[in-house]
Amino acid sequence: MALVQPQTSSTQPTVSLRVVWHDLLRRAIMTFSSGLRVAVGTTVDLTVIAAGFAPVPGLSAVAGLVAGILKLCDDVRVNKNAIVGLGKRCNELLLVLDEGSKSTPDNLRIMVDSAQKLLEDIKEKIDSWANTSLFKLIFKRNDIAEGVKHYHKEIDSFLESFNIASHLKVHCRLTNFDRQRKEDQNELINYFSDFKNNHQIMQETIVAKVDEVKVVMGVIQETMGNFPVGDEQHKGLKKNLYTMQETSGQLLPRIELKSDEVRRVSGHPIRGSAVFDVWEGEYLGQAKCAIKAVRTIEVTPKIRDRLLREVKIWRKVWEDDKGEHILPFWGACFDDGPYPYVVSPWMEYGDAISYVNKYPYVNRKKIICRIAEGIRLLHSYEPPIVHGDIKGANILIDQKGNPLLADFGLSKMMENLTGMPFTQSSGVSESYRWFAPELCSAPGILSPASDMFAFAMTVVELITGQPPCSHIKRNPEVLIKMQQGERPLRSMSTEVIERGLDDKLWNLLTRCWAAEPGERPTIHEVISELPSE
Repeated sequence: MALVQPQTSSTQPTVSLRVVWHDLLRRAIMTFSSGLRVAVGTTVDLTVIAAGFAPVPGLSAVAGLVAGILKLCDDVRVNKNAIVGLGKRCNELLLVLDEGSKSTPDNLRIMVDSAQKLLEDIKEKIDSWANTSLFKLIFKRNDIAEGVKHYHKEIDSFLESFNIASHLKVHCRLTNFDRQRKEDQNELINYFSDFKNNHQIMQETIVAKVDEVKVVMGVIQETMGNFPVGDEQHKGLKKNLYTMQETSGQLLPRIELKSDEVRRVSGHPIRGSAVFDVWEGEYLGQAKCAIKAVRTIEVTPKIRDRLLREVKIWRKVWEDDKGEHILPFWGACFDDGPYPYVVSPWMEYGDAISYVNKYPYVNRKKIICRIAEGIRLLHSYEPPIVHGDIKGANILIDQKGNPLLADFGLSKMMENLTGMPFTQSSGVSESYRWFAPELCSAPGILSPASDMFAFAMTVVELITGQPPCSHIKRNPEVLIKMQQGERPLRSMSTEVIERGLDDKLWNLLTRCWAAEPGERPTIHEVISELPSE
């Protein structure tokens, strides 16, 4: 049966409909706030609007779909400009069909059915975007942008298939699409740079998946570099980024810190050695941090790449450990002064030897057991990760009183960067008391066995509160005596025995500092024999 053309008498209601419909569209795409919400929603009775297209068979359903799409645009929080732009095209499609009802009645039913199917698909997709959490939307933002572009092409194909190419303005549309994406990016930045949104960001972080959080943190970290240091948006991004890190327990995605994530606070190093200087710093404008500069090497592309490889290992171990036994690693910097440095949280209790001497009644057996667990983690990798410089000064105490291994791998890194064994490097004499004898003669290769030697010396250090072989005053002399077979003297004081240095532990330590590396127990064997906490 032939379709019936609308009568002339229905023309005026259609014109009135257009006025109301455009008003609906105008309000649906009103400028929305920096909180990623639309300022004024659509309040027009959509059933009335859709009914206005009823004279054209099937068109009222299409009008209802378009109205629903426009209303859903209010609820989308990411890629909003691009999605609103897609909504406008859906509206244009409806108006094209309305015009077509007056000139091509034979094709109208096919056109309407085809448009309805396309719009149903678009509405379903926008509905899914409107009901997705913010972080998941950001995680999928590129996919969403591609989805929007795909539907623009689908609308283009629809118009072309019905020879309505005159309605296409492809170049203009693509230009608008790029502009909309840029506007969406700016609105996202405005949201995350506003500290008023901190609580909402924290709540979003709590419910988001780890991968989603990492992507959002990466976007923020990358964006920080677009603003000058001290700019209010830069400050806001840093604060909200720190909130996300603290809430999620995740490290910043970009290891290399080059957007003012960290700055020095102290005017000079607060402590150091012949190899390293430690500065006090501020991290993301919120937390105190330790900046450890490698003073013996200057930054070159080769040094940068090598150091980044080593610190990635540190980062990976920390993530596997979940921060139980390994000091967190916050990043590395290569463009703040002549020397590269690594950044980690500031530990108010300081290193392990300072801690036990300041608080003599702490449970030293517990500290020793947890240090051993950290070493076991390192040695469990394939190939094993060798710490290389285990001693009380390289074990920091967290706010719970637990020890965290720090600086592991730096000894090996120094060997690789300088081309000489770490034990022959300048400024390492302070570690002689912990070195296994085989490290001080060719080839001097660091190994899990050399870590076990240093661990035994560290146990003596922590229980007695004195460096190993404290009866020998000069460090170079300790090295010579160690190679000759001398070892720490056993203290028989009641206090030291009560701290845990009984016959069983002493026998275990003597096996750990055996002259032959192959005769030393593994960390797994040591843990099975250590006294309980």
